[in-house]
Amino acid sequence: MITITQFKDILISKSGGKPLGKVANFYSILWQAMMKVKKNVDIPSAMRTAQLTNPVYTDIKQYPLPADVSLNGICTLRPIIPNDVYYDFANVNQRQLGVEEKFNYTSRRYGVRNINGTQMLKIEDNTTSPTVISAGDTVTGVTAIGVTTNIALNYLQVKSGTSSVSFDVGIGTSNGIKGTLTTAVNLSTSKDILMWLYLPTATRFSAVTIKIGQSTAAYFTGTTAVDFFGNALVDGWNLVRIPVSSFTTGAGSPNWTSVTYWEVDIVGTYASVVAGFCIDSLVGQVGALYEIDYYSDYQFQSLAGTRIAKPTTDTDSIIIAGDEIDLFLDQFIEIMTIDLKQQGVQVDYQEYGGNKLQASYLDFKIKHPSMRQLMTTQYAVNPASRINY
Repeated sequence: MITITQFKDILISKSGGKPLGKVANFYSILWQAMMKVKKNVDIPSAMRTAQLTNPVYTDIKQYPLPADVSLNGICTLRPIIPNDVYYDFANVNQRQLGVEEKFNYTSRRYGVRNINGTQMLKIEDNTTSPTVISAGDTVTGVTAIGVTTNIALNYLQVKSGTSSVSFDVGIGTSNGIKGTLTTAVNLSTSKDILMWLYLPTATRFSAVTIKIGQSTAAYFTGTTAVDFFGNALVDGWNLVRIPVSSFTTGAGSPNWTSVTYWEVDIVGTYASVVAGFCIDSLVGQVGALYEIDYYSDYQFQSLAGTRIAKPTTDTDSIIIAGDEIDLFLDQFIEIMTIDLKQQGVQVDYQEYGGNKLQASYLDFKIKHPSMRQLMTTQYAVNPASRINY
């Protein structure tokens, strides 16, 4: 790693004393040069390892990637486990994953999809199945809290199975539903409580509280105002996650080993009846932590040690080493000479770019082959008969 001040010193010497003062938008050219290098080769100094923010669960498919992951830049995906078990994941396209889900085809695979400007990782793995508290497929034993009305099965707004449980909130602050289980479930090994929550409108809504236990006289309680990814709850479906460690005792002496009671409270003050709230798939989950090795798009670093996409000052550093420095210098000088020629400065483009630079790229690829995992596509009449390309 070298600072931009050091890079300028090397640049002045290598470029034959070309006037850096005439180079407009110096930091922009640094960024352009780095992007062009990354377009041609994967440099070892760009490799990073990061843990996925959220645990991975069986019935939750998509997870946000770190913001600096290069496009299709994942090299390795693996669970963080305290043993030497080896996991081999295939990188496949999103369409293939979506189609084969209909055939219940399971294997260790992943794909990357861009959703609203955010790269999302879709994972298929044999993680631990959830412990179901309420599947949203019955209203037997489900009753209203406070002024809530119209509890029913909803076959239109569904996230899991064939239905969800819908209800209307009434005027005031006391709204929600509660249910009892005919057979107790053991949540003692669960790490998180997850639930799908449908909000017909987020107006006047503040948070959701989940209570788990044995009865209204013995329960744990946990509250959240954000979704699984840490974003504010919005209109429509929201995946809610509350870690078991965040629950506190709400009443009595509850336990996690024999759960027979659940409750979902809608926190907010309503001035009129709002119809169409739904919950689906209230479960306890164990989950698994995963990490990835990937190529980062953030190849600069601030003086404070923060990785950044584009430098802004000479005290920032460039995260390169060894022959990466020479390659980056050559690429920078090529862009710089074109910029200077446009300003009327006499420079020899061929001395710093063209075929010479392309030969440098080829040599670099031979010495440092890319580690990224290429996407595979399978063509088949049915999932049992496929050809890999």
